[in-house]
Amino acid sequence: MSQQPALPDALVEYINKRDQERADRIAALWAGLTEREQGLVKDAAVMGWVQGVISTRAGEQWPGDWVAVPTVIGACLDHASLYQTLTGWTPAIDEAEE
Repeated sequence: MSQQPALPDALVEYINKRDQERADRIAALWAGLTEREQGLVKDAAVMGWVQGVISTRAGEQWPGDWVAVPTVIGACLDHASLYQTLTGWTPAIDEAEE
């Protein structure tokens, strides 16, 4: 088995920085939700993850609610126009900036 070449330090630093920025965005969005909104997101994330595991027979262990929740929030942020309630995306403002 051949060994993969190491990534350049600058690339590793960039990836780590972007990962942290994404985690910060997720945490900020979560903190801005009401308790009810957090509950809805958590419930949807948990059920979505469970259904995904069941439907694919992935054989993976359940990672826990607090892995599923930021995964779903991150996906919502990546597709902001589809999840306007969570992301605050508005066509009139956000499309004008593009």
